[in-house]
Amino acid sequence: MPTTEIASPRRSLFDRPEAPPPGRLTERDVLIARSVARFRFLSQPQICRLVPGSAQGVGRRTRFLFMSHILDSPKVQRQLLAHVFDTGNVPLVYGLGREGARLIAPDEPWLNAESDWSYLNNQATALNLAHTTETADFVIDLELALSLKGDGWGLIDHHRLLPSFPEETRRPRPNHNPFKLVANVNGATPHAGGVRKKLPGLTSNRIAVVPDRVLSIVHGHERHNRLLEWDRGTMSNRARISKKLLGYYRAWQQQLHTTQWNFQSFQVAFVTPSRARLDNWLALQKEITGGSRLFLFSTPKDIAEHGVLGLSWVNGKGENVALV
Repeated sequence: MPTTEIASPRRSLFDRPEAPPPGRLTERDVLIARSVARFRFLSQPQICRLVPGSAQGVGRRTRFLFMSHILDSPKVQRQLLAHVFDTGNVPLVYGLGREGARLIAPDEPWLNAESDWSYLNNQATALNLAHTTETADFVIDLELALSLKGDGWGLIDHHRLLPSFPEETRRPRPNHNPFKLVANVNGATPHAGGVRKKLPGLTSNRIAVVPDRVLSIVHGHERHNRLLEWDRGTMSNRARISKKLLGYYRAWQQQLHTTQWNFQSFQVAFVTPSRARLDNWLALQKEITGGSRLFLFSTPKDIAEHGVLGLSWVNGKGENVALV
């Protein structure tokens, strides 16, 4: 299939000069780079939500960082922007560039400055970008909502949690993901109308689950830990969905959240694209667990209507609840 070329001026969005433009880095530049690294990919409007200053000023600095190889722009966007050339602007999405990784790695020990960031960025698909930026939108909304509450409310997000994890979890080693839980299962669901039942498609006695985001909502000395699963509706296989639910349920039963993360408790927050899909997840969860408050379910529409901290969630018992 031939590659679609982008006509000017869209093509210039991806062009860089042979030499970086003159200019010195500012504290705001470093904050932009750290914000992008925090989420892996961010759109220009999302960067503006996280970084102080006018949209024009932040946009100019973001462009400067791209020209300086501190930020990068995944190549998949060339095709995406070509298809919408006549329909209006689509926000550019940025990833961390090689120079950006070297810039912030001393303050971000989880970041591997030696990785080939340009290669990794260009492996991203349109689905990767959409999933990552939608997840980022949720976290940004949550962070801003908590800041408006004041009175000691705040958010510790994902990599910021690493220093509080046990040393064994934090210890770097090949193919180790500190946010992965691997639960032991016996091949049967714990609840199915009171009858133990074989879970379809389960071929192993171990299930690994990796949340899209691990979050701790803090209020004084209290911590409310939430594992975010952002569902775009692409997972249609019933067995795969059931396996994910069972993996989290078994991990909770085996207290893996405590041994691996030092969490005293947690809930899994699923955001699904529609109410019909939410009902399917809820029904599957009841088949597996009998109905557990471990799980929370919502849709983008419900969150937009009631607020991320409002009564926009349904727990595994079918009760309308808030995220905290």
